[in-house]
Parts: sequence; structure tokens; C-alpha cells
Amino acid sequence: MRLSAAQAYVNTQLLANATLAAFGAPIVASLENDETTIKELIDTRLRDPGVCIEIGEVTGSFISELHPGGYSKLRAQIDVFVAEKIASPTHTPRGLELVELIVGAITSGRHTADWTGHDSAVLENGYSLQVLSFSIPVTVTK
Repeated sequence: MRLSAAQAYVNTQLLANATLAAFGAPIVASLENDETTIKELIDTRLRDPGVCIEIGEVTGSFISELHPGGYSKLRAQIDVFVAEKIASPTHTPRGLELVELIVGAITSGRHTADWTGHDSAVLENGYSLQVLSFSIPVTVTK
């Protein structure tokens, strides 16, 4: 898979799961996104269905193999942000069950994505934020 396809791969894996797709298509972060429009979309999704999933930018990579044929195998790093409404949640699954479902969806694909980290916080504006980190194999050619 090309480095530029990492976000699309994660998006496809999430949408292939009917439970996750029911929350709406994930927001795919881009420097070209209008910040106001994205904030409004996040707020709308937190109201109903109570969950917003965003696929972050590819933030880095490291070399896993060098090949003499003019290409390198890299591991792209990408975060998935999961915001959930805390008060009167109406969605299921939620919390760690939702985390498990997302991790399973992304790591079950043909590109052997690895789950590399998880962080969470309860924010004062009434929702929790889970940050799930993944490493995905990519190839870059010269």
C-alpha cells in the first residue's frame, strides 16, 4: 500500500463494519478541511448518535526494510480519535467495547495494521476522547 493510501485504508476498514458504519462515515483529517465545518460535524455527531470517529493525518513513519530495487518498506503511524458523549449515552457499543471493535476492524485487514497505543481523557465539555494509535505497512518508491 502507498503511504498516501493509509487514511483511505483505515476508513474502508471502519466502514466495512456495520456497527461502526451506523455511526456515520469517519471524518478524515486533512489540512484542506475547513475547521469550522469539521467542528460543526463533530458537534452534530456527538449529539446524535453520540459518537464521532476521526481518522488523523499520517504523522510519521519508520523504515522496517530497505530493498535494493529502489523502494523501502515503511510503517506509517496514524491515530484514530473517538469522541463519545458521556451524559445519557444512547449508543452501543461504548467505552472499551467500542475501542475493541475499532481496533478489531482496523487490524483485521489484509495490510497487517498493528495497534500501537491507546490514550483516553474525559473532557469538561461532556464527552470522552479515546486516541487509538496504529502502525500500517506502506511502500515508498524512488
